[in-house]
Amino acid sequence: MFARIIENCRLRKEYSNNHLRPFDGTLLEELRVFEATAGSDYFDAFSRIRMKKGEFLLKEEETCTHLWFIEEGFARQFVCSDKEEFTIDFYFPSEFVSFRSSYILKKPCLINIQLLTNAIVYCISWDELNKLKLKYPVLIKFEEITFACFYESMARRMIDYLTLISAERYKKLINDHPYMIHYMKLIQVASYLGITEETLSRIRAKLKSK
Repeated sequence: MFARIIENCRLRKEYSNNHLRPFDGTLLEELRVFEATAGSDYFDAFSRIRMKKGEFLLKEEETCTHLWFIEEGFARQFVCSDKEEFTIDFYFPSEFVSFRSSYILKKPCLINIQLLTNAIVYCISWDELNKLKLKYPVLIKFEEITFACFYESMARRMIDYLTLISAERYKKLINDHPYMIHYMKLIQVASYLGITEETLSRIRAKLKSK
């Protein structure tokens, strides 16, 4: 199921697995082996859902109760302040999506997660996943490494934000994750980089002129 989707992900193939949250190769092999032998209770625990552009997986002030996996489509994580939206993160095909701290701490989310396109997602409640982990302990390892990749990417972004100027952050983005420019609106990319759309336009124009 997930192993096959990750292996066949067009973006991962096109960009040589250069993804926001790379999926560890060794872990992928273990996931493939596990899913080849897992019982129907594992597969039946996930709901495969078709969703429309603009729908929310999660809204701020809600408590996160589910984990999602994107088979097709894109999503954005953002916050609102004074009627302005600030993009925090993007989610792409073959990535897991959740706000785990909200579930663990039983606190309302601070963020929104909204689909940017029509999408196909797999969904499971955290409570149901915890039951599965009792029967299949290897899922604990998958969960820990998957979220470690997520938190590492967030830490790297924070370091870049603190140590690089805006032009350097943009150049690093198009070097590391060039597909973001192709699939996301410039205003969203600018917000993700912590700059205005006008500043991003000037940076892009300057780079093109060289």
